Amino acid sequence: MFPIQFFWSELWQSILFADRRSAGIHSVSHGNVMAEKIWGCKIGEIASSRLPDGSDLPLRQAVQRAYRELTGEDEEFCFSGWGEELDAIERDVVEGR
Repeated sequence: MFPIQFFWSELWQSILFADRRSAGIHSVSHGNVMAEKIWGCKIGEIASSRLPDGSDLPLRQAVQRAYRELTGEDEEFCFSGWGEELDAIERDVVEGR
């Protein structure tokens, strides 16, 4: 198995079996029906010194565009930026533990 395939396999396992909030999967449920879904993503890593000013805008716009193409609607909100950190489970997956 290629390293990236292994990474994705391990990542999906951590997402499926980890606490849903720490995995970036948030939803509002009403009874047994999931009424609302919020998609989460963390991507990186890169040294802060390598990021030019305004570097979060192109990624934010790409996500907004993909959301629009997928759902046919504009998002109600989009929180993003370079201030995220990996939780312990995510760090273990990235470092192959």
